[in-house]
Amino acid sequence: NTLRLWSAEVADDACDASSLNEYVNEVREICRNVYPDDSTEHGKILRLKQQYFFVAAGLNNIIESHMSTYHTLDNFSEKVAIQLNDTHPVLCIPELMRILMDDYKYDWDQAWDITKNTMAYTNHTVLSEALEKWPIQYVQDLLPRVFMIIEEIDRRFKYEVSHDMGRSDLMNECCVLKDGQVHMANLAIIGSHSVNGVAALHTKILKEDVMKNFHDIYPNKFNNKTNGITHRRWLLYSNPQLSNLLEKTIGPDFKANPERLQDLMKYVDDKDLQKEFMDVKMERKKILAAYIKDTLHIDIDVNSIFDVQAKRLHAYKRQLLNVMNIIDLYFRMKQDPSFRIYPRTFIFAAKAAPSYTFAKEVIKLIHYVADKVNNDSDVSPYMKVVFIPNYGVSIAEILMNAADVSEQISTAGKEASGTGNMKFMMNGAITLGTMDGANVEIVEKVGYDHAEIFGLRADDVALVKHENTYDVWRKYNENANIQKVVNSFVDSTFSNDPKDFKQIYNELMFKNDEYLLLADFEAALADGSDRFGKQGGVGAATDNGIGHDRALVGSPDHSQGHKQDQAHSILPHSGGNQAFIEHRKQATTGGTPIVMPAPAPPDAPSGPNRFAPEKPMPTPTLHDPELCQALLRRLEDLLDRPMRFMEVCGTHTVSIFRGGLRTLLPEQVTHLTGPGCPVCVTHDREVAAFLKLAEQPNVIIATFGDLMRVPGPDGRSLKHAQADGARVSVIYSPLDALTLAADNPDATVVFLG
Repeated sequence: NTLRLWSAEVADDACDASSLNEYVNEVREICRNVYPDDSTEHGKILRLKQQYFFVAAGLNNIIESHMSTYHTLDNFSEKVAIQLNDTHPVLCIPELMRILMDDYKYDWDQAWDITKNTMAYTNHTVLSEALEKWPIQYVQDLLPRVFMIIEEIDRRFKYEVSHDMGRSDLMNECCVLKDGQVHMANLAIIGSHSVNGVAALHTKILKEDVMKNFHDIYPNKFNNKTNGITHRRWLLYSNPQLSNLLEKTIGPDFKANPERLQDLMKYVDDKDLQKEFMDVKMERKKILAAYIKDTLHIDIDVNSIFDVQAKRLHAYKRQLLNVMNIIDLYFRMKQDPSFRIYPRTFIFAAKAAPSYTFAKEVIKLIHYVADKVNNDSDVSPYMKVVFIPNYGVSIAEILMNAADVSEQISTAGKEASGTGNMKFMMNGAITLGTMDGANVEIVEKVGYDHAEIFGLRADDVALVKHENTYDVWRKYNENANIQKVVNSFVDSTFSNDPKDFKQIYNELMFKNDEYLLLADFEAALADGSDRFGKQGGVGAATDNGIGHDRALVGSPDHSQGHKQDQAHSILPHSGGNQAFIEHRKQATTGGTPIVMPAPAPPDAPSGPNRFAPEKPMPTPTLHDPELCQALLRRLEDLLDRPMRFMEVCGTHTVSIFRGGLRTLLPEQVTHLTGPGCPVCVTHDREVAAFLKLAEQPNVIIATFGDLMRVPGPDGRSLKHAQADGARVSVIYSPLDALTLAADNPDATVVFLG
């Protein structure tokens, strides 16, 4: 394979002398920084320029190579497969259409057939903000011909869906051009012959949620290709000590045929091999410790458990949950001198986007917590915190093979796949994680006994979000440890300026803990306890042995544009090693280990009662209870059944507010935004009732965007009512409904959440 690195050069006679400096700077800017800050208009336009530049350069090179061999593009899709890796290269689709039609004189149908059979789209995220959308004006101004082709693709798609497929109901949801934006993910699906997710759970979510409408239209396009990694880099190259041990044990065949690593299973009870593996792990830990000492001037105990979280920093990856666990352990050790943990070094490595202020604030928090913990003589013998800057592949090559514990703790359903989890496992780390991304398949391979899985499952998260039953303030008020940790962000515990971490506090408490950190906090503590010490803190031993398994991984078949399960990576089983923990205990002066209750088994039933109140919530204090009662009676008539205050039985909750809420006390507002509600909506006939309410001149319906599209029996939704002039407002939290009610004192706001 050939790796191309492109650079932009100034064209001859591209501009006059007066604007030459500006032009030269713009050209150089294209390759100066691949991911520029896109929080400004200039940054966004630069990103669009970069995407088109690399797409155009790559396509021209591919076509030139093809033509030198075949002298025609008629067979282009038979010989070339272009895999669109997320939405960044999706301009390939209209650009190839442009080349085929303008430069090689193909008609539209011929060009479209070649283009669609050449392109295949890999989706890497379920986050809506990561599915690129460009303002139409940007594309139109910068790439006028390409935009003309996008317009025609959009027009023909709408016609196909509405006329040929009879699905006009999906036409506007799936089109490329809408809301003044070019929806690149939609363009990728329409213009490709294959669409894949990168883990079984991720692909399931794409089919059933994020891209459900497209799956209804093109069910045969969707398929799964679980991510994989190469053992050549992440084992043979980066961990020669372990490679040499494996070669001595099972021979050299595994280097070319990683499936031969299965031969290790026959040595699972070999005590000598276990001891040699522990020596290899210790050597790798000493290498990492030396790097940390040289670069950060921090001494860490190589006999401590190396607990590592290394990945891009994002709210859904929940580095903050890891930090909260560290803070909680710190507080508990300070409060109770008899409470001590097996020595543990928490190591973070991450990068954040330049404009992602929340992520940068979390990095700052990690440094402040590290400063506090590492310089506390009571705590530092048992716990150290390290943040390794400038994280990249070179650092990963010495970090991942030294880890005892691999933190993979994203909110279930948010991580597409992950490959760091596989790299850690390959080098013998035990996985501490949620059932998210490729963790699901890893656990299926190695078994629940050899990974530490905790927290909500993806179905639990979806249910909580759908029913809107989660209340962060209730979690906060019910748990004193959570209160203390959360308050530490704003009470000057770690910084003299209480505003330093105010954004973190606000993201948690005033956005209803979007990524459910508090929901998983106690479970994370249970699985993050010193049971890792009892299991040896390493992941290559299975029941006092070492085992490996094949990964589910795809490699491109360039003649078809699909991926097949040809390449393999290795996933070591992880598990207990009593000999190792005894060795660790002899080498350290650790105190009494934490004893935590075991978490629920992975197959334990979970469902809608997970967040059910243990006792009835107090009745909300309403500014105008008589009006609320009148509306309640009106709803009873519409729904044809009696309703009670605080009924919690259905899919969505509804609270009724009256204007003038600025006069309410804070505790009354808390009641209003809690899970208690006067009405619940469970069926489409009840949606029809709210559509009738929306027709009333003095009523405003406030709801979340995803509920706008819930249809009633006749197919009409609140979105249709809004289009017909009803007072329906899209909000992002119950607090927005309160604000809406306060700003409209003469109206009644019905919050459908």
